[in-house]
Formats: sequence, C-alpha cells, structure tokens
Amino acid sequence: MPFTDIVTYFVIAILGLAYPISLQVLTRLDEKYGSVNILKRFEQEFWGKAFTCSLYASITAVFLHILWKITLKSDCKSGEACYFYPDYILLFIVSLLIFAFLFYIKKIFIYYSPYRMVDYLKSLKDDDQQSGFNSLADIFYLSIRLQDATLNQTLHTYFYQRFRDIRIAAGTNEVIYPAAFYQMGYNALIEAGEQNSKKGKI
Repeated sequence: MPFTDIVTYFVIAILGLAYPISLQVLTRLDEKYGSVNILKRFEQEFWGKAFTCSLYASITAVFLHILWKITLKSDCKSGEACYFYPDYILLFIVSLLIFAFLFYIKKIFIYYSPYRMVDYLKSLKDDDQQSGFNSLADIFYLSIRLQDATLNQTLHTYFYQRFRDIRIAAGTNEVIYPAAFYQMGYNALIEAGEQNSKKGKI
C-alpha cells in the first residue's frame, strides 16, 4: 500500500477523533475545576491552535492530493508505486499534524493534573489581566473544597511569596495590591467558611 494511502487514512481517523477529544477535554476540565479562567487558557494554548490549523491543512492537502491523483497521467508500470513532489508535501504536512497532536495530548495531561497545572502556571509570565494568577486562585479554591492539604500548602506558599514581593517592591510607599489579589483573598475566605459550615452541620 502506498504511504500516501496510509497518510490519507490517518488524517481521516484523526478528523473523526478531534472533535470528540476536544469536547471531552473541555467537559472534563469544567467538571474538575469549574473555572472559566482555566477553560479560556486551555482554548488559547498554542499547541491546541497548532493542532487545529495543521488538521485543516492536512484535510486540504489530502483533498488536493486526491484531485491531483485523479488528473495525473502516470508513466508508472502496473503495480509499481511512484511518488512525486505532491506526495512528499502531503507527508510533510501530516508530519506536522502528528507533531502538533502529540504536544496537544501532552498539554492535556498537564491540565488534567492539578499539581502539574500549578507548576505549569507558575512557570508562565502573568499578563496585565492576571489570568495566570486567577487560574491558580481557582485551583486554590478547589484545594479548599477537596481538602487537599498538599496542594493547598503549595499554593498558599506561592501566594505568600507574591504578596511579599509586592510589599518589598513598595518599600516605604503605600502597598497597593492588584485587584485580583484582593479578590482571591475574599473568595478563599468564603470558600473556607463554606467548608467549615459543612463540617459543623456534620
């Protein structure tokens, strides 16, 4: 079987899996974290976009390749496999698809684990909207709900360092924290209060 046929079948298989996988991932992330911030961040991930773009490019390449094969007047003997530049172009584009798919799956595994997610978010530079901080805050609330002491302590230490850095940077001036910091403290107190009230009822 020519490798171009294998490539075509592979693209068709990925196309059939792409939408169910993406839908399942978004649903599971929503159930796990209940965080709009994390869902938005996942949808904006580079490898997710790269996978989508390479999938569309592969579908287009397969379609054009089929048209090219139909119109091709080949001098190949019967039963002999002949390859031309369009064949190798198709192989290259699908190779990019495989590469993007593997990194996309790797990113999914990171998002599925709160501990890996915390390490990943801490390694990123935050933007003006404090989206990384807000995502970590949502995981902090989750650790309170789940009573995960290890995860809670990890994030507590991280937030303490962030608050301390701002205090040190302010020096003798008035300390003004970003609005996201105040919101995180307030929400954490509300979450902890709700958990304590549930324990009291039990």
